[in-house]
Amino acid sequence: MLVNLDQLDADIIALREQLVEITRDLVRINTVNPYSGDRQTPSHGEVAGQRYIENTLKNLGATSIEVFEPREGIYERMGVRGPKERSFKDRPNILGHFQFPQPGPAFLINSHMDTVGVDGMVIDPFSAELKDGRIHGRGSADQKGLLTAALIAVEAILKQRDRLCGELIVMSVVDEECNGAGAGTLACVEQGLKADAGILTDGFDYKLCHTSKGMITAEIFVAGESGHCSSPDSAVSAIDNTVVVKKGIDRFIQSRKERNPSLAINLGVMRSGVLPSVVPNDGYLALNAEYSVQEVMRNGKPPSGEPIRTELAAAITEQIDIEKHPWLKAHPPRVELLKDFPPVEVDPDQKIVRDALHAARAILGPDVTYDQFIPTCDGGHLVLKAGIPMVFFGTAELAQCHTPHESVAVDDLMCAARIYGRLTALQMSQID
Repeated sequence: MLVNLDQLDADIIALREQLVEITRDLVRINTVNPYSGDRQTPSHGEVAGQRYIENTLKNLGATSIEVFEPREGIYERMGVRGPKERSFKDRPNILGHFQFPQPGPAFLINSHMDTVGVDGMVIDPFSAELKDGRIHGRGSADQKGLLTAALIAVEAILKQRDRLCGELIVMSVVDEECNGAGAGTLACVEQGLKADAGILTDGFDYKLCHTSKGMITAEIFVAGESGHCSSPDSAVSAIDNTVVVKKGIDRFIQSRKERNPSLAINLGVMRSGVLPSVVPNDGYLALNAEYSVQEVMRNGKPPSGEPIRTELAAAITEQIDIEKHPWLKAHPPRVELLKDFPPVEVDPDQKIVRDALHAARAILGPDVTYDQFIPTCDGGHLVLKAGIPMVFFGTAELAQCHTPHESVAVDDLMCAARIYGRLTALQMSQID
């Protein structure tokens, strides 16, 4: 039996209002990662959003649905650098399995449910306002709209389920955001997840990719020596020391940008002190830095961000030497990795890579080509830990993600749904 691609495309287009409705429903649900750092808005984790996905998969006729929380210590057990002592209570993964009568490949669609925080947003983060063809609110662009696009593609292709073979797996996972290192996806691998190929919908700007950059989150701990504000000369200000360290970080950023401008770096945290009456005792900085497969692959070893951490530490040490700072020389800052998302590169000759390009060109035109995935994501775990070849594609605007005015265009989500549907058909059946 053959999948009729024209009919599939028409069925997806006919589900536009449903795509809008589901996306707005999900945006209205607070699924802020509990480790977002929000102080004004409480988070109850991803559970409410995941229950919505579970019910949606049931209504679509999933053969089976797995609901499970990552076990604490997942990063250590899976050999991944990630934040320690995170709780995953009431933070379940949802995996919907659709089995078809004829034998065939297992195809995976991966998305995440958690969002970054909402403190400081200039719009109501959970209003899901529909205005000028855009859905507004936290998670609309990253990543609930594209998760919905995948669900719409699944609903449409199931109308031709008698023409499909193998197994379709739809994943909605937790702890991708807010320094999370992909605990949800790793937990799926730990549970024994198997698939022949897959697509990660956490992509942006119509970039079709079979590679993903790596990213470290580095923490820098700066020492001082506290004292009374009326006797500052008898103390060592951690603020002053942190400023010196910041100059070293600036050297690191400048050097890396000169060598590869496409690798993003962001110093996102810099703080010190508790009260004006106390000379601060410590300082803290944290940054994200992307890195490529090529710069860390050495002697066939698995990719790691450790060389980037070493480079950062060396730049800070060099700045301390330049400033002839004896106290920092004797009490050097600690540079530690909180998170390390490894980069991946899938062989372009893999069927999933060829099929994804075919699907994108059918909808977007013949000029579509592959690009490098801009943000780092947890899809690399599926490639490196489970051996599943993945492609990455999404249509939301990266410039909207994590912003105080986040929104997504409905037309962009519809385009993604059409490509997801066509790719699924190419993977799971013969084509009419």
